[in-house]
Amino acid sequence: MKTYSKWFSGLSVACISMLAAQSVSAVVINEFRVDHLGADTDEFFELAGTPGESLTGLTYIVIGDTSPSLGGGSVNTGAIEVAISLDGLTIPADGIFLAVEAIFAGAAGASADLVTNLNFENSDVMTHLLVSGFTGLDGDLIDSDRDGLLNPVLPWTAIIDGLTLDETSNSGEFNYTSQFGLPVINFPAQAGSGESFQHVFRDADITGNWIGGFSELGLANETPGVTNVLPPPLAGDINGDGFVGIADLNIVLGNWNAGTPPAGGNASIPEPASMALLGLGGLALLRRRNA
Repeated sequence: MKTYSKWFSGLSVACISMLAAQSVSAVVINEFRVDHLGADTDEFFELAGTPGESLTGLTYIVIGDTSPSLGGGSVNTGAIEVAISLDGLTIPADGIFLAVEAIFAGAAGASADLVTNLNFENSDVMTHLLVSGFTGLDGDLIDSDRDGLLNPVLPWTAIIDGLTLDETSNSGEFNYTSQFGLPVINFPAQAGSGESFQHVFRDADITGNWIGGFSELGLANETPGVTNVLPPPLAGDINGDGFVGIADLNIVLGNWNAGTPPAGGNASIPEPASMALLGLGGLALLRRRNA
């Protein structure tokens, strides 16, 4: 089974929520899949919000790359690859809105509220946004000079929610979060496979942190159209980033001997010099016993 990784505001998925003063909706992006092994039949995106809330005026867009001939600069990035209008739609009674393609094979509990063409790109730097007042078109170049900053005049009135999946910091493409005063986060492809993140979801509907991973289809934590399921905690993951590594060890070492040890055990491990003295003492006792 492939592992999942967890990020908060400073980890491997770049959250760009804009639910502050400029927001006109309480709807959020809650889960989506961009890829899986074989033909991509099960791509989807999921929104969460108040049951009955109107989605009219909102558009789900994805910013990625296109032909460099569409603008200046040498970086192939900054184009709208997907633009899906949500006019006339509402959040259903269960609070979870699901959009899928006609070829969606389905998952347990999945009930589509919109069937459309998604065609999400993967293994790249892709920014998924939910915006209001969108006036652009699929294919529009919105970073004309390809400098990582979106054009001064944009084809929407507000960003409601979004996040960027950024596979590598050396790709030369941009995730379009810096100009919003939010962190630029990168993550590597899965070691030894080149596979990038395929599926991401909030660990609690609407307000949770993002979790993502190299997931195959059919795992319990993939829940299109229903409440998200948190994966089990990873033993030894002290900092909660979904990976047991040197950062966790540094936390343990930095707090060594802190607190009160439980009764009857867990005494401090002696330093090397102390251990040597203990060893010599043990040899002396052994000699006396054999004498």
